[in-house]
Amino acid sequence: MNQEPIIHSLEEMLQAPLPVVHQNFSDTINPALFQRMQGINYCPTFDRGLGAQLWDQDGNVYVDCHSGYGALNLGHNHPAVIAAVRWALDKQVVNLAQASVSRWIGFLGVELSRLTNGHFVHSFFSNSGAEAVEGALKMARKATGRTKFVCTTNGFHGKTYGALSVTGQPKYQQAFQPLVGDVWPVPFDNVDALWVALQSKDVAGFIVEPIQGEGGVIIPSDSYLSEVERICRETGTLLILDEIQTGFGRTGDMFRFQRLGIRPDILCLAKALGGGLAAIGATMATDEVWHAAYGKREDSTLHTSTFGGGSIACIAGLATIKVVVDDNLPERARTNGTWLLKELRTLQQTYPSLIQEVRGEEGLMIGVEFNKQKKTLGSAIFAAATRTLEKVDEGEAIAGLVARELLKRGVVTAFTLNRENVIRIAPPLIASQEDLTTLLRALEDVLSNFDSLWKLNGGLKGAIQSLTKPGG
Repeated sequence: MNQEPIIHSLEEMLQAPLPVVHQNFSDTINPALFQRMQGINYCPTFDRGLGAQLWDQDGNVYVDCHSGYGALNLGHNHPAVIAAVRWALDKQVVNLAQASVSRWIGFLGVELSRLTNGHFVHSFFSNSGAEAVEGALKMARKATGRTKFVCTTNGFHGKTYGALSVTGQPKYQQAFQPLVGDVWPVPFDNVDALWVALQSKDVAGFIVEPIQGEGGVIIPSDSYLSEVERICRETGTLLILDEIQTGFGRTGDMFRFQRLGIRPDILCLAKALGGGLAAIGATMATDEVWHAAYGKREDSTLHTSTFGGGSIACIAGLATIKVVVDDNLPERARTNGTWLLKELRTLQQTYPSLIQEVRGEEGLMIGVEFNKQKKTLGSAIFAAATRTLEKVDEGEAIAGLVARELLKRGVVTAFTLNRENVIRIAPPLIASQEDLTTLLRALEDVLSNFDSLWKLNGGLKGAIQSLTKPGG
């Protein structure tokens, strides 16, 4: 029987109670994911965001140290990006007119090329990081006439078919085999293994992140990427650099490759480019690579996207770049990141049984890895909690409990996808030192509480009961 749709106003939806919000998500979006979140009592709903802060329905304020997987370098609802989009709407700017030459897509292409000092000349715009990777893989095959790709184990490039094929994490790949063929993973930060994989000189491209984000914020040795570039040049392999997480100031430079002094052939961008208000990705290429792939008239429409390069998204991107440059956000990220790393490493020294390692360099891309070995106090608590929290693996229990406890103290974090005992700390680049101090105080309180629970509850069993009881 046909049912009339239930129409709500936006204001009514905003005022809907949380049980309704949760039920809607569970019923029509992803029931298993919701159950998973319920398993660690971590189901926040945020209704307002500004800068580095979020608010829930009850008016509680939180510091966002997750930043939408690094997409919110400018924070939530940056006024300059909002003003640019409003201007476009007021001017009735044509958003989608693909059978035309858009002024906005061209200006964004120029600005991105300028940010790379002209090394990358051409851009193709899409809607996400995964699509930017798809574009890079197609371009590399077309430009070289080769079919093989090499990627890194523990890397992450997205979950569409091509991007998933070069994401060196079997747990995301197994259910979708067979994937795109001729893809060979090698260990990250291992140039000997890369040379073995490329020496046959039949590989189209090697795709790599300058820092493995979802891998747990893994930073390679200083010489790794320069050696990678040398090997790629010697073997005729295109170097595809994925700066989807590291770009636009996140690591203390506009782009990580500029600090390293390397010259990739293809660059993948997304996340922060949209300023938190637009979905946009970019695949950039040198003039030589672009023309080898799409320089002929008959090849010029081989790769297209209906919504890629829409005017509103491009205008948001232009406004974002202006803020990043005018406010010198890379320098701000470098200063605050250096200070924050020092403070986090002090916490590591205070609680070595809980924190295994704090990883990061300059900038606001930091990973805090928690111990999983059973011999440590904190790991024993977490491992036992895993047995209490049914169907939650050990790594998720570790990060899940920490994230839950931080949320209670007004801080939003999440674990990295490939290494679930690592909490990602990636606040907006505009975050104040007061925001970062809130994070530090909350984390110290969580760590101190875990130690105290062990002592106050008469050992492991009592600590676990206190940590995992409803409302605990």
